[in-house]
Amino acid sequence: MQHIYTYISIILLLAVNSPSLSAQDIPPTAPTEATPPPPPPSLLIEGREVFKVVDVMPRFPGCEYKDFRDQAKKKCADGKLLKYVYKNLKYPKSAKKEGIEGIVVISFIVTRDGHISNADVKRAIGGGLDSLALEMVNNMNNLKEKWTPGTINGEAVDAYYILPIKFKL
Repeated sequence: MQHIYTYISIILLLAVNSPSLSAQDIPPTAPTEATPPPPPPSLLIEGREVFKVVDVMPRFPGCEYKDFRDQAKKKCADGKLLKYVYKNLKYPKSAKKEGIEGIVVISFIVTRDGHISNADVKRAIGGGLDSLALEMVNNMNNLKEKWTPGTINGEAVDAYYILPIKFKL
């Protein structure tokens, strides 16, 4: 009988004193060296690299020669782009009659020399509004001044740009 108590005592002693692993018991791993961030994502369009992410986004023309900081130039350029869109888009009578409204999304590339290329409708709403918006974007190449291209590390690059245009009656 004494053997049974000894046996049970040993089992209990082992169960109470055995270490159980928990998250707190696992030693922290040594910190690894910081890895540099990956290069910005880019697309390959017609054999040229087009960046989706750039350090400085392309800007609509008209504000580069003003004595502004980059943020103020961006705000100025956004205002000029909005003014250009309002001036150059005329709601078609047929779309008004049908009550068509919504957002047309146009994507395009601002090239390293400030031209617009590869304009495309990404979201259409019909009623002639899509082709009207696309034509307006393509006509930006007829402006006296060109866009200020996007840059990476201070170097001009081809940059992908998305322009949503809201049509509201």
